[in-house]
Amino acid sequence: MRKPTDPCLLCLINLATKTKSHIYPKFISTNFLGPKGTPRRGFSLSSETQSRQKPPEVIQDSPKEDYILCEECEAFFSVLEGIASDVFANWRTKVASGEYIQKSIIDDMDIVECNSADKRTIHLFVYSIFWRVSVSEIELFENARLEKGFEEELRLLLMAYRYSKRIDYSTSLEAAPNFRFFPNTILTAKSFKDETANLLFAPFSSNPYCLVVDRFAFMLYRVPTDMKVDFIRNLSNNALNDCRMMVFSEQLWHDTIVKRPLELLAKKLGKQAKS
Repeated sequence: MRKPTDPCLLCLINLATKTKSHIYPKFISTNFLGPKGTPRRGFSLSSETQSRQKPPEVIQDSPKEDYILCEECEAFFSVLEGIASDVFANWRTKVASGEYIQKSIIDDMDIVECNSADKRTIHLFVYSIFWRVSVSEIELFENARLEKGFEEELRLLLMAYRYSKRIDYSTSLEAAPNFRFFPNTILTAKSFKDETANLLFAPFSSNPYCLVVDRFAFMLYRVPTDMKVDFIRNLSNNALNDCRMMVFSEQLWHDTIVKRPLELLAKKLGKQAKS
């Protein structure tokens, strides 16, 4: 259990006095709890709680943790989220206006080119989520650990642009020509039959590392050659100036993103019941 006298896990300098830091950014991780102004709640499911036949834990927010960040590093993540939120919250509106381009790839999948997005900030935003998950001590993330060397590479990259004010952050980004890039994939759906049926999921995986955050899913690779499937590579962010999303149909999203984790949980419960 971390304490406020421990060093911040990002800067390693200031004390980690910040409480209730969201591991998954709040603006993309709470829609499954229901509309604002209603009794918002979701359920936490795990193999441990289910094997003991306990009722699922009721949750009213996405996971938060105390004493992992200082106030300055928390403010830096808020800067990233403030810029990234425009892309993730408004991509449909931007497609409709022609600012972003949406193309059909196959029957159940489109690609959205976020041409006007601040591409380096979107990459840093994705890296920040994986880094936070990796350093978290919350049970949901216990199997979602980055390899230590990779975790440190992400920390150093984030620290290179760590400013608590947007104007200072933007200036630092413009002044740094050698941006360290790691390939990543962003997935979402065209629409959702039931927007409260999504989930937060952090599977054990390393090539790629994967996270599911309500209406979005992310994959992160250490090097471009880790993208073994050409189809995925062509629809992912495999170069610094890429900023695209794979957009699934409702059914494909349900079958691959929602249904699969629940099947894995059921399978694990079955094995535990037999043991």
